[in-house]
Order: sequence, then structure tokens, then C-alpha cells
Amino acid sequence: MVKNMKKIIDLHQDLLLYLKHPELYSDTKENRVQTSFEKLKENNIKVAIVSAFPVPEKEEYTNPITNIQITTELETYNQYCVTHPEFVIIKNKEDLDRIFSTDGLYGLILHIEGINSFDPNTDWLLLEQWYQLGLRSIGPVWIINNPFGGGTNDEGGLTSLGRDLITWCEKKGVIYDFAHMNEETFWDATRIVTRPIFVSHGNARALADSVRNLSDAQLIKISETGGCCGIFFAKKYLGGDPEQGIEVILEHALYIISITGKESIAIGSDFGGIISGFIKGCESVDILQDFIMRMPSEMQEKIASLNALRVIRSHLK
Repeated sequence: MVKNMKKIIDLHQDLLLYLKHPELYSDTKENRVQTSFEKLKENNIKVAIVSAFPVPEKEEYTNPITNIQITTELETYNQYCVTHPEFVIIKNKEDLDRIFSTDGLYGLILHIEGINSFDPNTDWLLLEQWYQLGLRSIGPVWIINNPFGGGTNDEGGLTSLGRDLITWCEKKGVIYDFAHMNEETFWDATRIVTRPIFVSHGNARALADSVRNLSDAQLIKISETGGCCGIFFAKKYLGGDPEQGIEVILEHALYIISITGKESIAIGSDFGGIISGFIKGCESVDILQDFIMRMPSEMQEKIASLNALRVIRSHLK
């Protein structure tokens, strides 16, 4: 079955979060499963950027215990790959190319979504520890402000520590993810990065008016740098009529292409972390192959993997 499927690169999944807390993220009425390691294989998702997303007690996201939770989650991904050798943690371009071109292998790029507690006197060493565990993608902010800059629900731009993190990422070959930035932080960061802008998951604000989505100006800036944006499948950030099903998501994809051209769009499904509801029929990674095949023929390979592959290679060593 996989032989007839497109190879997929998914720029954002909250895989471990979902496996730890399925009761929070599943459509229990239909008993659907958003994602799993087995579903990555079943749907020919050759590479997935998978998050370490800590959930502290009482949702105190700035609690330093979140760093311990991040370490534990990165270790858990490593342990899974030891016991399931068909999964490999991608650490460089060579790993990426080998996994993408080899049948039976699947790659994980380890990602942190929001480093909300960071002591510059001690935690650079922690960042190096995470790097040794395979961390190769960082989304510095989430929905709240933190030591690096402003998240989508807050004000304030990129901090001096945020600038230092960009330098660290580019030196180490770590993807720097613009997802969840407020506009001020986004534009501040664009003036510093030297690599193509990478947005793991973000939709078109023109079609769904949310600060979580991207303005036309932001989409144009992404394309000007040779970067890409992964379209994601959460109903709240798609707008339209959820009963229309996959057509709502296709509308976003085609709109972004009309703004950026064909080279700057990818898939960043956000499956595993969607708690705000689904477009009808689009409740799991099982929809991704159908989504790709409904795109114009000249776009199918590009949105499935080729655009993402190019941009990820530009960041890794």
C-alpha cells in the first residue's frame, strides 16, 4: 500500500503529547486516533518533526520543571528509536537524505515548542544537552511571552536572548521555527536570520482572521527567503464551514500558493495537538494522502515533501 502513496514530510506533530494524553486530544465519540508511530508508517510519513511539549501541573508553563519534562520527552523519543530501529532520529543532512530515500525507514526530527523557562546563567548547558539528545528544531515561543520573545497571545518583540538563540541555532544546524510568534517578534527575527524562514504550522489570516495565522505580508516574506509554511488542520484556524470537509483546507493551501508561489508551502498538520476541533473528515493523519492527491498535479510532490525537504536541508548541518 505504501508504494502507491506519496512520501510525506510533516513539519509539526505533537506525537508524544498525544500518546501520553489521548483522553485530551481524541475524538472519543468516534474513537479516532490523530496520530501514532504506527500511523506514520501506514501513511508513508517518511519524516515528522515531533515535539517535546511539556504540560506542567496547573499549566504553569513558566515553571522550571518544564525543562525537566522536555529532557524526559527527548529521552523517550530516543528510547523508542532504540527499540524500534525503523525509526531514526535525524541529526544532519546525511540522515535526512538516507531516511527519505530508503524504504522501511522513518525519521523523527526532535523539536521543542516553547522554551518558557530559561536561565541564561545555566541553561545554555542544558540546551547543549538537548542537542546531544538529538534536538534539531526549536520553536522559541508558544502563545505566551518568554525569555526569547512574544507569543501569539502577548505583546513584545524579540529579546536579546532571542537574538542569541538565533545565532546558536544557525551555528549548530538547528531549525529555527517562527510558528506561534506574534508579529513584532516575527519581524524582529526576520532581520536577523540568514536561513530560509521556517514556519512549521500556520494558515492564511486572510481566510481565518486569527493572530495565530499569517498575514499576506508575512507569507510574502517567507517566500522571499526561500522558506516555507506548513498548513495545519485545526478547525479553529481554518475558518469556513467545517461541514465542507477537506475543501476548507485546500482553500487555504491554494490561497497561500497564490501569494507565495509553488515553492513555499508544505504540510505541518499539528495532529496530536489539535484540541479545538476538526474539519469534517479530517481528524487524523489518515487524511494526508487524500489531501495531497486533491492538489493540482504539479503541486502534489512539492506540498507532500519536496518543499519541506529543501528548507530542512538548508538548516541542518
